[in-house]
Amino acid sequence: MIKKLNIYGFASGVAANNPDCGLGPLYLYYHPELWQDLPFEVIWQDLLMAASPDRGLKVLDELLEVSTLLAEGVAESVSEKTPFCVLGGDHSCGMGTWSGAAHALRDEGPLGLIWVDAHMDSHTPETSPTQNIHGMPVSHLLGRGIPELAQLLDAQPKLKPEHLCFIGIRSFEPGEAHLLHDLNVKVFFMEEVLERGIAAVFADALAYIQSKVKYFGLTIDLDAFDPLDAPGVGCRESGGIRAAEFIPVVEKLHQQPGFVGLEIAEYNPIIDDQAKTARLIPALIGAVYRG
Repeated sequence: MIKKLNIYGFASGVAANNPDCGLGPLYLYYHPELWQDLPFEVIWQDLLMAASPDRGLKVLDELLEVSTLLAEGVAESVSEKTPFCVLGGDHSCGMGTWSGAAHALRDEGPLGLIWVDAHMDSHTPETSPTQNIHGMPVSHLLGRGIPELAQLLDAQPKLKPEHLCFIGIRSFEPGEAHLLHDLNVKVFFMEEVLERGIAAVFADALAYIQSKVKYFGLTIDLDAFDPLDAPGVGCRESGGIRAAEFIPVVEKLHQQPGFVGLEIAEYNPIIDDQAKTARLIPALIGAVYRG
């Protein structure tokens, strides 16, 4: 049983077309009743906030500043072996979270990552139809895209393609799909999840990652779930993973050898339904860090 959990609130939606997910960490911070049933102490770090009237690549300076702060915070938690969870914000937070973790582990071994999402988030500025950076975190972690974002904390790629695995993909554009295909990144599409069940797919993803690396993290975009379970997200996509089936799958995940930390992104309180999505977040955290 862990005794405390560092939470980093990435209160930024500037990398998305709709910035409302930037309000997610603020809502979660100011509703402490959501956390009262967790069997460990939640310790909020400084809320990292960014705002901009611009969109697309014009928000680079604001995003770079908050992403660097997040990377530094996560690197400190990883170096001190303190359990952590990052709460986004749009999923551009992934650049800061996993850059920090990879940087802290650089001398110990490569980082692996299980990415649970409806979307691939793997565009580069050359392939993105919107130029919104929330659709580009994966490519930057792989060392592509905008140099300043690909080189957070150090100049090396934070992930190798063979150390990355997607689960639940059901909405994507050709450019990002071509990149992942060309790099031979492991992808479990939603069709396979529906056919085989999330328990079997997640077990395969975990075995795949653990066969490749000593350390790994888990990032969850809430739009991976069916909107019936998570209506308050940045971009709803029908037919996702059912939360009741997923939670047991990640039970006590932190006890797996090499588990580094957790990230949950894209909570949008503006369109949540009776705080259903808000309550799902501590349920996920409690499952991962229970026991």
